[in-house]
Amino acid sequence: VTTVFALSLPATVATVIFAARCNLAGRFGAPAAIRQAPRAAVAGALLLGGGALALRAAAAYTIAAFAAAALTLALALRIGGAAARPAAAARPASAAVKRRGGAAILLTLGALAGLWLETAFAARQGVGAVAMLDFGQRLGALAGNTLAGALGLVAFADLSRHAAEGRPGDLGPRFG
Repeated sequence: VTTVFALSLPATVATVIFAARCNLAGRFGAPAAIRQAPRAAVAGALLLGGGALALRAAAAYTIAAFAAAALTLALALRIGGAAARPAAAARPASAAVKRRGGAAILLTLGALAGLWLETAFAARQGVGAVAMLDFGQRLGALAGNTLAGALGLVAFADLSRHAAEGRPGDLGPRFG
């Protein structure tokens, strides 16, 4: 199973590179959707069940990883040098930026306090309770972390495009 998964590494790396090219060109949706194909293939293999389930899931992932690499390569080549630029974001007001920053800090502190309380409670529940809590928290945070990563990707692509075009003066008002 590990060997079959290892076969998918070159395709996975290629998919990330081709998707990064698409992201820098302002195309985010299609590369993000294509990168889910290997996960969907594993889910399909697991749903079918049967003997040698792990091997079938690994094979499905590997085949889908190569398909995803081919699709993102085709998308990156189609984009070429004439990339569509996303529309400029509206300039946020200074007071709104301060409110958003304050809300982010408050939410972070609240999440940390909740995490500490949950961990303290789990520590009193016996062997394995903290590990189970950690696993549950990771599953619960998966969707939010994925969204945060996607939003960060879009913002950093915009930042790098402005810096590469020699317009660093635009960066402060857009993101500050």
